[in-house]
Amino acid sequence: MGTGENNARNSVSWGDGVYKSTDGGESWTNLGLRDSHHIGDILVDPTDPETVYVAALGHFWGASEERGVYKTTDGGESWERVLFIDENSGVVDLAMDARDSGTLYAAAYQVQRDGFSGGNPETMYGPGSGIYKTSDGGRSWKELTRGLPPGEKGRIGLAVSPANSDRVYALFENDDGGLFSSDDAGATWTLVNDARAIRQRAFYYTHVFADPMDEDVVYMQNTSFFRSDDGGETYETINNGTHGDFHDLWIDPDDPTHLVVGNDGGGAVSTNTGESWTQQDFSTAQFYHAVTTAHIPYHVCGSQQDNSTLCLPFNWNASRFDFGGGGRGFGGGRGGDDDSRSVTEGSMDVAYRAGGGEPGYIAPDPKDVDVFYSGTNNGRYVDKFNRK
Repeated sequence: MGTGENNARNSVSWGDGVYKSTDGGESWTNLGLRDSHHIGDILVDPTDPETVYVAALGHFWGASEERGVYKTTDGGESWERVLFIDENSGVVDLAMDARDSGTLYAAAYQVQRDGFSGGNPETMYGPGSGIYKTSDGGRSWKELTRGLPPGEKGRIGLAVSPANSDRVYALFENDDGGLFSSDDAGATWTLVNDARAIRQRAFYYTHVFADPMDEDVVYMQNTSFFRSDDGGETYETINNGTHGDFHDLWIDPDDPTHLVVGNDGGGAVSTNTGESWTQQDFSTAQFYHAVTTAHIPYHVCGSQQDNSTLCLPFNWNASRFDFGGGGRGFGGGRGGDDDSRSVTEGSMDVAYRAGGGEPGYIAPDPKDVDVFYSGTNNGRYVDKFNRK
């Protein structure tokens, strides 16, 4: 498991390297790379589980040395840095040839934040960004350039088709970027789609995935979830009621109609190639702020990342209490004004909302426990909210 968020947003949190579990996640041991701050990806060699590759991004707020691609052949007891670009550029993504685990592709990424870049990073593009390939397990690397965008590049997502290892996909952030594909294992590339939709807010997303059985089926993720069955030339959205902002995907290698996505609402499962998804009604929210109410016993209220506000009895238990809102207490889409009355009158056994949204503060009225004053995005104040 790699720690540290690999998306260079202004509220990003860093970690302390790589952890390993040998008991199914019951316990974890830190294996080092503590100064990498942000792990972009981890690949385990399917032919030898002691051999692992780690993409290390390094510091987002300045230069650092613990960046690039690291490799272990002893299960993490020791590490060798096998690819280093420079002190300002790390590696954000890795892709492995399914038929030859010694062949890998690495997406180098030059990015930096400063104290004043509230939206996009201060440095989004740089000469350190690019695609590198090794055919000998990391002993030597070659930068791939033929047919790819010239000049300084941004974030890059990579995928090798398990159905045909000569087919490689690369999703580029920069202005003349888009989805590129190669049919000769990266020797040459062709731009197949430059649509803005598939590279929206690219520093935060830029994810591409290849179907395990059909080389022409490719998935792309950002605020929406896209699927193409013609190599990326055309695509359709397959969100279909899930929460937005997509960051990960698992495709069942034995049944590619079975998909599991990770997004800002948690996770969702489809067994029909995205025509429908399971509900995201579980308690995996990230809370920005928390306050307590004057209830006896008290309630705890907070604003959820990319979602609504939520209040819970202090001893709330998901297996015992009801959401009171159709089982969607933690869901509901992007943060914003919310006047939902998802509460059962007189009941203490519910989760309910307090107006407001995503990053806003909540001020419970100290005299009337049903009244809240709530804020929302961009400092906007939401008028007082009465949950009755």
